[in-house]
Amino acid sequence: MQFALCLLILAIGVLTLSLEISLDNYDDYDDYEDAFEWILALLIHVNFLLAWWGWRTTTHSSASQG
Repeated sequence: MQFALCLLILAIGVLTLSLEISLDNYDDYDDYEDAFEWILALLIHVNFLLAWWGWRTTTHSSASQG
């Protein structure tokens, strides 16, 4: 799950760069770029929350066994 999320963040970043390079009217693209940045920020936060949740569940399950 977390690897797929990292790949999604990378794909959105690459898509943003390719659109920036390929579009002639970049001034009109600013609103879309802001939306991409907000989506990336939310996905990065979700990534950290998933890492925290995985760390917490792994720590508690191994501590209770030993």
